[in-house]
Amino acid sequence: MRRTTLNEGPPPAPIAKPTLGRYEGWIIFALACTLNLITAWWLAYVWSVGNSDALSRTANAFYVLFSRDPHLAAIGFVWPPLPSLMQLPILLFTRWLGQPQFSGPILSSVSGAVALVILNLILAQLNVSRALRWGLLVLTQLHPSFWYLAASGLAEIILLCCLLLTIWGYLLMPERVRSWAIAGLGLALGFFVRYEALAMIAGIVLAIAIQRWPPWRNWETALEGRLLFVLSPPAYAIGLWLYFNWMFTSDPLFFQRSAYSLAVAPDVARNVGLAHPLFAAMGNWIKTGEYALTRLAQQNLAFLVAMPVILGLALRRSKMPLLGLLVLLASVPLFTAYQVYSGTLATWMRYWFYATPFAAILIGAWHGASTGTRRWVVTLGLFGLFVASTPVTLLAMRDPYASLDEQRLSAYLTDSAQQIKLREQDGYWKDIQDAHKLARRVYERAGERRVMVDTARGYAMIMQYPQPERLVITTDRDFVTILENPPAFVDYVLVLAPETSGAGFNVIAARYPHLFENGTPWAKLEEDFTDTYRHWRLFRVTRLSSQ
Repeated sequence: MRRTTLNEGPPPAPIAKPTLGRYEGWIIFALACTLNLITAWWLAYVWSVGNSDALSRTANAFYVLFSRDPHLAAIGFVWPPLPSLMQLPILLFTRWLGQPQFSGPILSSVSGAVALVILNLILAQLNVSRALRWGLLVLTQLHPSFWYLAASGLAEIILLCCLLLTIWGYLLMPERVRSWAIAGLGLALGFFVRYEALAMIAGIVLAIAIQRWPPWRNWETALEGRLLFVLSPPAYAIGLWLYFNWMFTSDPLFFQRSAYSLAVAPDVARNVGLAHPLFAAMGNWIKTGEYALTRLAQQNLAFLVAMPVILGLALRRSKMPLLGLLVLLASVPLFTAYQVYSGTLATWMRYWFYATPFAAILIGAWHGASTGTRRWVVTLGLFGLFVASTPVTLLAMRDPYASLDEQRLSAYLTDSAQQIKLREQDGYWKDIQDAHKLARRVYERAGERRVMVDTARGYAMIMQYPQPERLVITTDRDFVTILENPPAFVDYVLVLAPETSGAGFNVIAARYPHLFENGTPWAKLEEDFTDTYRHWRLFRVTRLSSQ
């Protein structure tokens, strides 16, 4: 047998031969997208289940197109901008229909379908048979966390598309040059969706390094070239984000340090303190590990079992590319666990949902890399754990420390009486119920005159306002100037009660802390909205100067 010398470099890896049908991807996309859109419509208009974060991202896109001061920077500099940017063309259609809030669910529905198409490509690259591939795709689609996220407008499902694109690119390496571009593009796009992409950026460095271990002659040059190719797109994306933050806000880390950033979010352990269920895990690796393993088990039992099983297979047979794949799949859960340790993670179930699509990849990796009777025994065992995870996750969503939209979704399917109690606490439900009523009545009072309102809790009303170009909002470039002297620029000020549950940071209340309760010499109470779920008051500006 001919042996490879050090001068010749590494031996070529065997080329995988995917067995994809000609229209298989299109069929998967059409079926999944249709199901997601039907579900999204049902959640939004029948059950009124949704998420405030998703609605706020849609509002950020709305300000870019339809505000008094439309400009791209109105998209904001706290959350990564891609989910809002992708909604801009959708909003042109949904606003015309009078349903701008449905833009997010449309985007996530399409993204969920795209994620399944890419997952199918990954499984095919792992040489998984069509029957098993489709079985795993069906289980992934019907898993409560994936299904809900694909219909709710949240950004996690968009990030999943980027992560799966990166994983697919990695599996194509190095037989096809395009693999480097695919992986780099996935990482760059992922960073513009959610910051968890930073974990996979770090993970792919290690994965590429071990993919072709042991090293060969001049391996340093080859590794440097591969990493440069893959890491250039995300490095450029990170640089752009820092530059835009600096250019528009004078702080390159505005997304991390501003009054609206995750660092000051009121629902994380660091800020809630002893009352938060993650407080004990903050700074404690053992408690962090316990919490992370619990959440991952609630999401997908197959993920936790498959990781050590495939790790043993990779080490025993020296399958270094498989070991690199495990590094990629572990990177995001490990990053999330670090957030638990640092006290910067909320308790929502959705932050751990990546375990489900990753479990499908792990099952495919085992099936493609193992042989003999044991291959099918373990595959069927993992498949059974995947099936069992569906009811486990649905019940785990009833955890009182899960997000209210997750709790309400579970309650609708398991305890409808509890759902009625939960919706009274749900900020999304309150905002949606108030939006039309508040927008109509404020417009009846103000008409063509200008109204100042903070976007922190007013975003749902702003999107329903008949003439949003008459609203002075936080994203306007002259908002700070107007805030310092409202009577010189506006006719009304709409203010939310400071004690309203979930109101979050409100710049108008911070600048004029006594306005809601007592008014000011330059603003008199025009209407008190006592019949809305959140307590709003509309003040009429009466003087020429607020000084």
